[in-house]
Amino acid sequence: MKFIIILSLSILLSSCSNIERVEHIEVFIIEVSEMKEESLQKAEYKKINAITTLQESEFEITTDLKTIEDYYDYENNYYS
Repeated sequence: MKFIIILSLSILLSSCSNIERVEHIEVFIIEVSEMKEESLQKAEYKKINAITTLQESEFEITTDLKTIEDYYDYENNYYS
């Protein structure tokens, strides 16, 4: 009986130790336009930093996404 418990624990621990982790870091800019006097004009832009972490094991996939957005007008003035 003790042997079966020890064997099952060792199998469980060995399956949990094989975790693959991937991290993606991205930076991109989005332009925001608005309608003024019947024409479309650029109003501002956003600079976005994103970090995506993916962990995959035999029984589970975990995803974590973090983003930071900074807003600027077209004169490069930062605002929140």
